[in-house]
Amino acid sequence: FQLPEWLIDIPSDLVTPEHSMDTDDDRGWLVVPRPEGHRCLLFAQNGFTSSRKKNGRLLHHRFSSLLPGGSSGSRSRASDLCILDCIFQERIQSYCVIDILCWKGQSMTECTAAMRFFWLQSRLREIADVDKSGNSN
Repeated sequence: FQLPEWLIDIPSDLVTPEHSMDTDDDRGWLVVPRPEGHRCLLFAQNGFTSSRKKNGRLLHHRFSSLLPGGSSGSRSRASDLCILDCIFQERIQSYCVIDILCWKGQSMTECTAAMRFFWLQSRLREIADVDKSGNSN
């Protein structure tokens, strides 16, 4: 988990996620708002999705999602693992994705934050209805 920090002073090299790929300079500060809720990791693999708290305990055990490998209907290989850093918002029963650690078995942990945000946004846009709650998500 990346640890959140309070932003007290605005740095001169502040970059927003929307503009993070506009520059080749990875030395700027990247700020992402963090919603209220439970910090967790979301795992999708082998036809189901589960979430775990920071201490490793299960938050939600085996449910379907539209993520690759996250449901019995998804066409994915056993090696297709997705791990997303999320906030679970209990009031609305939804996950807010704040970072990506692995997508279809491809580790993203060595990538820059700007690259991870770009990759995450582009991949989630490819999944129809990923932002809607229902039986399959």
